[in-house]
Amino acid sequence: MIINLVNKLKKILLIILFLMLSIITKSEKLSNISSISKLKNFKKLQSIESEKILDFDTQISINDNLVYEKNSNKLFTGIAVQKIKDDIRSINFYENGKLNYYYKYFLDGNIEELKEFDTRKNQVIIEKYDKNKKIIFQKIYENGFLILENHYMDGKLTVEYKADSKENGEFIYYNGKRKISEMEIIQVNQNGQIFQIPQIIKTFGKNGKLEREYHFKNGTIKGEKQKVYYPNGNLRYVGIAKNDDIVDLRIKEMYEEYDKYGNKVKSCSEVANEFWECEYYNKNGKLKNRTKGEGDYFETMSTSKYTYDNKPGIEFLKSIGKGIGNIFLMIIDGILGTDIYRSLN
Repeated sequence: MIINLVNKLKKILLIILFLMLSIITKSEKLSNISSISKLKNFKKLQSIESEKILDFDTQISINDNLVYEKNSNKLFTGIAVQKIKDDIRSINFYENGKLNYYYKYFLDGNIEELKEFDTRKNQVIIEKYDKNKKIIFQKIYENGFLILENHYMDGKLTVEYKADSKENGEFIYYNGKRKISEMEIIQVNQNGQIFQIPQIIKTFGKNGKLEREYHFKNGTIKGEKQKVYYPNGNLRYVGIAKNDDIVDLRIKEMYEEYDKYGNKVKSCSEVANEFWECEYYNKNGKLKNRTKGEGDYFETMSTSKYTYDNKPGIEFLKSIGKGIGNIFLMIIDGILGTDIYRSLN
């Protein structure tokens, strides 16, 4: 009889403990937020719960890119919903004050931009859309590494990233249906941050043939052999880069020229700063003569800025990064004008 009484007391205590834990860990549901049902991804949102769901404009504060509960020093973990009147403009997911994921909306409930996590594939997905529900760009990261990236203009693909492996892949840039550039990259993890370092950049002429090829080492073309090709695909010029600017490339140490049939016609060595010794050959490869003097071969090796007289071309140059090409040269020269530059940012 005493044993039965003890067992009953244990059950009562367990029930009380369960009820107390339920009260303590009570979660709020996104589905209870007014007007959330009009959002296009409502089905995905309706099952999401959080210990705290706060109003973005009145219940949280932002300091040094960290989010706190209003009038508190406590870093915010939970969901903050931003509204204009009764229309949801964004749903933001925070952990220890840092924004992890989010959804941004147009007033009609269509998605403008999102960053979400696919737990099944361990992928972070970022997408942006225009008001007509056409996708502008999409990025997918897996275990921190970029595996897919697409950019669109008026519904047409302008940039895509194709992964060859976890770390390696290439960006391809288009002007309409024509491929204008490729950039092979390697992704490197430095102190927990992923960097994309260019390995080779290729540019293509209007006929689709390889036009120029820029080789990198440790993120720079300086000191590496660079190549220019004829429209028929044969090698035309080879030189070692003196600077780090593909638009205004200077040459040092060695320079070679070939005819359109692939025969070497000129070979130069830099014997002092910008002082060269050159050998000239006939079509049979026999030495014709030698010369000495100052030389500068930037005009033959530099990328023509007119190759990039289009928005995808500017996006390509911008993607390369500071220090590798004067990426704003076209805008400074007034080829496209500052209004288009602003539209790209």
